[in-house]
Amino acid sequence: MKIKIRKFKSIESLDLEFDTNLTIVGGNGGGKTSVQAIQFLTSCAQSIKYHDINQNSGGNTRGQKYPITPDQLLYAPSKELTSLLDFRKNESEIAIDENIVKFSKGRNRAITADLTECNLDLIGNLEVPFSVFVSGLAGVSNTETEYSYGYLKKAILYGDSNRFFRNIIL
Repeated sequence: MKIKIRKFKSIESLDLEFDTNLTIVGGNGGGKTSVQAIQFLTSCAQSIKYHDINQNSGGNTRGQKYPITPDQLLYAPSKELTSLLDFRKNESEIAIDENIVKFSKGRNRAITADLTECNLDLIGNLEVPFSVFVSGLAGVSNTETEYSYGYLKKAILYGDSNRFFRNIIL
């Protein structure tokens, strides 16, 4: 299997090739979560199918382009989708073998996923997921959120420390 990631989070360009399953292990701050691009692509395709998002409904007239809002995504590393993708130069792109999805900036915090070169039925299959993101032992929330020290302290005092355990930096 070949994976290509262009302009996703801190990744400018990354090419991976492996036989079957891919497991990424490494130290904190090593960039493991940047490869969430694979699950992000899968989640975009699954969200299109799950929410029955109409092709070209965002005003696009060419190709198979789907507008996706943050609330429609079944999984996203962040609710600020434009922070995940780099739109300054060209479109962000994630490819799994011959399935290529190009992302561009949409309207009202949305993104546009161009699936012209992607098998939506394969990548977006909800019954047999193409990709699964498994978080660490302490758990990773479905969005990354920054909280103030005061908010964290109050939540921990109320017994909510498990929700924030991975987010506390001393």
